[in-house]
Amino acid sequence: MTPLLRQLLQECIRGKGPDDFDLTRKDGRPVGDFHGSWETATTKAGVPDLLFHDLRRTAVRNMIRAGILERVAMSDHVATKDRSGESLPELRVDL
Repeated sequence: MTPLLRQLLQECIRGKGPDDFDLTRKDGRPVGDFHGSWETATTKAGVPDLLFHDLRRTAVRNMIRAGILERVAMSDHVATKDRSGESLPELRVDL
């Protein structure tokens, strides 16, 4: 996580309790759907086909490469599948 991302996330949760939503609008309402914003942001960033879930797969892949056990890095098997639903064998490790 970059220092800037850490700072932004810390600002999102400042003053919030454990049962509060992390991502909220200025008026405190939770952000429920950000598909339009995501599409705009990824298009402007030059990666229009990037899915939000791709970030989860990348995070799991990086954790496994860093030596974290696969079962710890993943909460379910979906994170090790590509967009077609095929398993990504390079992410599999023997436990």
